[in-house]
Amino acid sequence: ARIAVANRIEELEIEGRAECEEEEAATEEYALTPRTFADKLATEYSGENGLVEAELMKELIGVQGALRSLASKLAEAARDVQLDVIATISVLLRNSRRNKREFRSIDGYSVIHKMFLGISDYTSQSSQVFLDKIFGITFTIILDGNKQELYASNIDALDLLFSLAAESDLHLEVRIRAVQTIHEVLIAHPLNAVSCRRVNGFSKLLSATCLIEPPDGVGRERAQSGEMQLAEQIVEILSYGGVLLS
Repeated sequence: ARIAVANRIEELEIEGRAECEEEEAATEEYALTPRTFADKLATEYSGENGLVEAELMKELIGVQGALRSLASKLAEAARDVQLDVIATISVLLRNSRRNKREFRSIDGYSVIHKMFLGISDYTSQSSQVFLDKIFGITFTIILDGNKQELYASNIDALDLLFSLAAESDLHLEVRIRAVQTIHEVLIAHPLNAVSCRRVNGFSKLLSATCLIEPPDGVGRERAQSGEMQLAEQIVEILSYGGVLLS
């Protein structure tokens, strides 16, 4: 198990260095005209097996500003529309380092985070359905389309998930769902614990646990029940993560 963890750490370090190199190359891409850049992408996706049309189209859509437009729409759209927007973003990000880099550069994950700040009531059935779907999509984004190894390949989305779980200003139901999704990520593949450590996820959860306090006054018993549920689930995550990394 330790060898597997060490190998995964090395893999993530290599991926990190590759991303840095791509960031440098991206500065040159921004200077290209849309037509020249389109030709460049077509060349990249051409090979012995021919042009991979689906992948090329995703790259072109991202380059043409669709991700920026979707992020802006996400911040303003109604809840049911937000689900459609995030589902579309998920498709564009899947297995596309260039689009993931673009989404990160426009603070797209911050837009998703802020989407939860203005919502105070999650007791209705529609709100529960919304949470089920939104965290289901987030889980898909984190796995980045991996269907066999189920690695948490989208580190930025994983970092967002831990931020949602640790953010004290968010509704308790959102934080609980975030923690549950983290658990699903760890169950999907034991080595995802390495990715969680890379984004300091376990440290964030530990700090969040220390700050959990039920409010005084009316509703204290109900709030305490929810707070304790969150705390217990976080402790379970920390214990499980410790075992996976040992």
